[in-house]
Amino acid sequence: MMDSDLWGKSASLFEKTRNLPVQARGRTKTLSNVRVEPGRDGRRIFQFARGTPVLILARAVADAPQGPEENSQEGKASAATDQEKLKQEDWLLVLRALGSPANDDGITSPSNGPAIVKAATGDAVSGGPAIAQSASEAMGGASGPIAGWVLARFVELDLPDPVKDYASSADLHVVAWFELNRVPDGSGGEAPQYLVAGSHGGEGGVCDFTMLRVYTWSTARKRYETAYVESNLCGRLPIRTSNEQKGPEFQFADVNEGGADRKYAMYQTSVRRVKDAAPRPVHAHN
Repeated sequence: MMDSDLWGKSASLFEKTRNLPVQARGRTKTLSNVRVEPGRDGRRIFQFARGTPVLILARAVADAPQGPEENSQEGKASAATDQEKLKQEDWLLVLRALGSPANDDGITSPSNGPAIVKAATGDAVSGGPAIAQSASEAMGGASGPIAGWVLARFVELDLPDPVKDYASSADLHVVAWFELNRVPDGSGGEAPQYLVAGSHGGEGGVCDFTMLRVYTWSTARKRYETAYVESNLCGRLPIRTSNEQKGPEFQFADVNEGGADRKYAMYQTSVRRVKDAAPRPVHAHN
């Protein structure tokens, strides 16, 4: 049942997501509980069916459970050994939505702006009549967008083919990707160019991502090439992108630099850091 306190928290979380930039797109790999806070102890507000499209907005870490949850899909996916149970788990703040950047459906792509949506589908956790009606109205109705925290391992990112291929060959765990711009492909069409953020290793890391890659299109060779590589970062989502007169720009908070923004500018296929970003407070993950 969704009591008034839980309803208030879920509505507040939904309002927060409306102004967050989309970091990636994906879909649930299995039946997934949606919680108002990251962690198994967070109260459940919804349940997504397998294959539910979602927009990824943020990441957090939480302690893994000391024992499996009974009758829970999450519990079935829990680590089996004591060592694994002591690890922390990655959680993603997601917004359920349908559509793609290519369609005029009101959903903003990972390369452009906040997560504004029109419609989506799914099954809500049942609640009292008055509260359920209020929640339904605030979140776009029974088929409207729903925001909450989901176990990261239950979400598969819908990566563009070039990003998927390069990430696989580099053993890169992608956490965010963006279309920076489009350039002539040499065949009368256009080819998107991508920014990718990711990391190596397992779950529970302090950094949301530790590596950046920029993939650009070579008109002469008719293929994607790695135009920019940076490692040993400790980046914090969200990454914010923009298209300026001279070319795309992107920035994010760097934990290793006290939360100061690292800002980058791209001109043609050249990417450089712009050292004029102001510091911002760094909030620790829960």
